[in-house]
Amino acid sequence: MDSKKDSLLICENELSYILIGAGGHAKVIVDILTEEKKKITGFFDDKKTEFENLKYLGTTDDLLKEKAGYLHQYRFIIAIGSCSQRKTMYNKLELPDDCYGNAVHPNAYISKNAKIRKGTVVMANVVVNSSANVGKHSILNSSSVIEHDNKLGDFVHVSPGCHLAGEVSVGEGTHIGIGTNCIQQINIGDWCIIGAGSVILKDIPDHTLSYGVPVKIMKEGINCEF
Repeated sequence: MDSKKDSLLICENELSYILIGAGGHAKVIVDILTEEKKKITGFFDDKKTEFENLKYLGTTDDLLKEKAGYLHQYRFIIAIGSCSQRKTMYNKLELPDDCYGNAVHPNAYISKNAKIRKGTVVMANVVVNSSANVGKHSILNSSSVIEHDNKLGDFVHVSPGCHLAGEVSVGEGTHIGIGTNCIQQINIGDWCIIGAGSVILKDIPDHTLSYGVPVKIMKEGINCEF
């Protein structure tokens, strides 16, 4: 075994975290990282504020100016609840993907055959079953269930108590409202909004607002990406 390689892996695992954002979603991430016993150096936010006794490091423009000094020295998480704002910030910062970390609550269950990409946050009591693939900078909120062979795009938000049955596909930037249930083998498009408590029994096209039991498409051509 290569001892040098092992030491590098240990150093990577012990990198301290920096949050981008200081709202309610960021508070939950702080709790998760604390439960994971990970160190948090501080946070960047475009409004100087006190937050969770963490050090304010400056605005995101400050981070851009000093970015070279932070690369590969810390793990970042974009701690912003809005799917579109997370993507906008990701594009603004232009940090390499390997600079981002994950926050995964110790009470979450993630199959060893599932894949969670960088920047994604997994909250308490989440279940991610076998062969599920979750994109980068997504949110799996409290007690949501991502069943086997699900494919979730980047910047997705699955709200608390949602249940996605097997082989469901969710496109980039889609927000699935609290308590929604979705049957197996459904395709949900990019940048959709699914209202709270919905029951999804059919495919949902891109850029639509849908809700109801069963779900109905209420508005087409919405542009929640920007």
